[in-house]
Amino acid sequence: MKKGVARWLPVSLIDSAGAPVLSKAYGDVVVEYCKEGAVTLTTKNLLTSDWKELGQGRYKVLFSDVELNTKGGFDYVVTGTGFIKYDGWFDLEDSNIDDIKTDAGTIIAKTNNLPADPASNTQVNTRLAGASYVAPANSDITAIKAKTDNLPALPSSEPNATTNKNEILANITSLAGNNFNGEPS
Repeated sequence: MKKGVARWLPVSLIDSAGAPVLSKAYGDVVVEYCKEGAVTLTTKNLLTSDWKELGQGRYKVLFSDVELNTKGGFDYVVTGTGFIKYDGWFDLEDSNIDDIKTDAGTIIAKTNNLPADPASNTQVNTRLAGASYVAPANSDITAIKAKTDNLPALPSSEPNATTNKNEILANITSLAGNNFNGEPS
């Protein structure tokens, strides 16, 4: 639970036989609490608006933000006549899941403003319009890419390359006569 936030804490009242105790009003109970580091219980000044019956022996008590303002263990005790003493305990922290949700919401709001494609030339150009930035020649890049896309993955293994090499050697051999051994003379 987050410290410093007023909240309702649960109470279950049962009698010595274990049966739920019904119809206990705020004036029928004494609520005491102890914050982390304290050595004695503090009696809560209980108001009618601080105590609610939920039914079947279940109640809740409202503690203020000041009563819940210390990080660490928070112990509370409910006593009175006709029921067994109730002990409750909670750990109070500086933050909780609601804080994380808020932080996540803030982060999402910021990231929603990022460009869909941060590497997009259009978006880069508009952000650098005032600088001496020269955009890439996209049409030249596209033309080069179209040609390189047609290249084989491993050119030396292409049958045409081997055939062409053999034809060239045959032509050189026939021009130089049958004495050609592939080495210049």
